[in-house]
Amino acid sequence: MAAANPAPDASAQYGGNYPPSGGPSTAPYGSGAGTAEWSGSGSGSASGSGPTSGSFAGGGFWGGMETATRTRAAHGILAAVAMVALFPTGAVFMRILPGRVALWTHAITQIVGLAVFVGAVGLGLQLVSQVRENIGLDLLRESSTSYHAIIGFVVLGCLVVQPVLGLIHHEQFRRLRRRQIWSYLHLFNGRIPITLGIVNGGLGLWIAGASGQIKVAYVACAAVMWTLWMLVALWAEWKRWRKDRPRGWRQSRPAGNEGGIDYRPANPGSPGWDLDEGVVRVPLAEASDMTLDDAQCAPAAAELGIRVNRSESLVQDAGLLTLIITTSPTPSAPSTELLSQIVLSFHEHCPELTRCRVILVLDTYDHISSTARLKKGHVTADGAAKYAQYKKNAKRLILDEYATNDTALREQDLLQERGEAEFGSTAYAQQTNTVPLAITKTDDGRIMFIEPLQRLGFGLAVRSALRLTETPYVWIQQHDWVLISQIPLRPLLAVMQQQSQTAAAAANLDGMETVKVPIKYVCFPSVRMAEYARSDHVMQFPALRALTYLHKQNFTVRSDEGDAVRIPLTPLFFWHDKPHVAETEHYRAQVFPSRVALPRGAFIEDTIGHRARTEMKDGLWKKWACWLYYPDEGKQLCMRHLKGRTWRGAEGELAQKLEYMRLNQGVLGGDGPE
Repeated sequence: MAAANPAPDASAQYGGNYPPSGGPSTAPYGSGAGTAEWSGSGSGSASGSGPTSGSFAGGGFWGGMETATRTRAAHGILAAVAMVALFPTGAVFMRILPGRVALWTHAITQIVGLAVFVGAVGLGLQLVSQVRENIGLDLLRESSTSYHAIIGFVVLGCLVVQPVLGLIHHEQFRRLRRRQIWSYLHLFNGRIPITLGIVNGGLGLWIAGASGQIKVAYVACAAVMWTLWMLVALWAEWKRWRKDRPRGWRQSRPAGNEGGIDYRPANPGSPGWDLDEGVVRVPLAEASDMTLDDAQCAPAAAELGIRVNRSESLVQDAGLLTLIITTSPTPSAPSTELLSQIVLSFHEHCPELTRCRVILVLDTYDHISSTARLKKGHVTADGAAKYAQYKKNAKRLILDEYATNDTALREQDLLQERGEAEFGSTAYAQQTNTVPLAITKTDDGRIMFIEPLQRLGFGLAVRSALRLTETPYVWIQQHDWVLISQIPLRPLLAVMQQQSQTAAAAANLDGMETVKVPIKYVCFPSVRMAEYARSDHVMQFPALRALTYLHKQNFTVRSDEGDAVRIPLTPLFFWHDKPHVAETEHYRAQVFPSRVALPRGAFIEDTIGHRARTEMKDGLWKKWACWLYYPDEGKQLCMRHLKGRTWRGAEGELAQKLEYMRLNQGVLGGDGPE
């Protein structure tokens, strides 16, 4: 019998060069000279060569382990493809591709990468089984190899939950337009495990005894991909920081057609249109320093003294917008938590609304009764007493929030005026049909309060505030709607100004066609208005469907930094009461042309809104010029309703829940032992 060769260590058994020991005739290893570094001899009748085969030069399993060697090679290749190629590439695509293309490319690439990595883990487990069956070695228990498997399982566990985190992050970001805790969990639950997986691949090559060329090639590819991935991630974070920092806005005036209007024509195949992903860019004049608006409207604009689409900022914070807030008796009174929620949402999602003029209309009630019916103007005696205190608290809140100087304003420091709100026809009325108004304001007029002595209702409350408005635009805000997404107010107002001015200038051009349409009213999407352009409110009416196809577009303005900012808008075929921004004169002319336009106690959308929709169906949409802010094709919501007629504030809601719990315990288990 030949002398026995020394026994190899575990790592050599897993994949290095090592000799098979001499053994009995039943051993699967050959005797005599072989291609392995060492030759083994046995006493049995089996003879032949004992090859060392494997995927790495000089590193393989011996004897009858060719299948395990192939399994090991496939395991390593799949894991490397997933960790070095697919996962980093998918992350890079998310940062460099546009819009939904980036989202879908990222999702598909990462899912494919996860499937490939799961396959690699499956092959790894199969390899463990093959080695255990052939030589009795458990790679999962051997200290010199088990860490590779443990790291692999940790990486797999993190990546399996990654799609769920991604979906939650996407829904939260689509709704709120800002990162939440789920966003950071998704980011770092991807970056850390993938980096760990790349390192683990190098450890696997070391355990398998791979050749130097293979190790160098893997490390080089992994280093390049990881570095590229991190650089793109840092670049994206820098762009995000640069985009989110406060800055001024100005109209676009670039060379060529950059910053022009993306337009969806009825016949996109017509000559002269430049089609880009279904959106048509309007062709410009030959002058390199003029946009379409400049080329078409410059003569008329010069005659009218209007600057069209110039680089000078048309949007000024002061004197451009007035915020009108309407409030009325609410179960949460005397707490101002309802209004505080609104102001907090302004700070978070639209800071411009905290720096403008503000008018607070404190509507009242009609009757004191045993049962509160707030929409009808009925309150209880307790509700009436609380509302009196609520009005004082609300005025204090607005003064504290909107005062421009450091001196604390008191209610007695305000200037007092009188006004009236007339309504209805005087032909058959037995009284004057007017409601006296108590108006108080700061000496600079930036803060005003309107308190009617009788109930006005939402419609007349808005009209009373509009009559005191001196700015060209107003933001109408009901007291129970909060913002949940970023509102680009300054670019939006710039677009509204641009469209109004260019439409006026284009009207003076004889026989010259223009794609400009007025933007007089812009509402913001809530849950019932999701994907409005594809909803039954539009698609079931051919005229409205055609208007949507023709005018739904992205309007573009540029910041002072030169970045293009797109404002997506789609035609809206209703005049809603929920928060909206509108042109002041248009509001007065269209909604309140006379004293009989709206009865006392009525909502605008219940009367004027339906009349406007009827006229829009008859082809008069431009008369109303209503639009809906439409980010992410209507999937991103901007507002949430707090239901002011039932909301009792955070403490009230908690008390009500506790009362429900107490009642439920009484029903299910009695009142307990006596």
